[in-house]
Amino acid sequence: MDNNCFYNMKERSCKLRSEGGFNESRGANNICISSSYAKPAISYKTNRDLFKSIPLSKPINYKSMRYSVLIIMLLTYMNLFGQLCDHNNMPKDILNQLDKMGVDGVLLLNNHESAFLNVIFKDSLDGFDFTNKKVGFIKISGDRGKANYFEMQKKYFADKSQSCDNGTLYILNATQKKESGGYDAAIVYWSKFLLPVDKVVKKLKK
Repeated sequence: MDNNCFYNMKERSCKLRSEGGFNESRGANNICISSSYAKPAISYKTNRDLFKSIPLSKPINYKSMRYSVLIIMLLTYMNLFGQLCDHNNMPKDILNQLDKMGVDGVLLLNNHESAFLNVIFKDSLDGFDFTNKKVGFIKISGDRGKANYFEMQKKYFADKSQSCDNGTLYILNATQKKESGGYDAAIVYWSKFLLPVDKVVKKLKK
């Protein structure tokens, strides 16, 4: 079956005899391809003119795009107060010891405090254990510290209408622990934004 082919460098036709399929003849200055492949259903010029004739439904508003990007970035860093309190999965033997938590300003956790926090942050521990750990409790404004944190938990336990935020756990590596002054971890609560770990370390040093 004869197929019309075209030189890509010269506008002259040639003929190849083949039995179907993809036919190609290569020379120094040409590539000859079967006409069934060489002729598109719609020419390049037709496609180009078609897209030129289609107006955008709305012009691009770069100012709106900029604000949209800023909003997305803002939402990315929003913390929405870590995680709200929920004592439903807390073992009763631990809850019954709440009165023994946060009773002093000692940064090294006692056994009751460690057990409570191990349950609260069970999904974030990644092998970490609060037992005998030095933990800083950071609140962006107002009363802060370990005593305030556990007082909040006690109020919520007694009255579920009370506001309560478990916070966000930061587990420090060896370098961060040294820079912070010996802290093993930090819990940041009532913060609308997720703080970078370097800022958490700086707050622990104060």
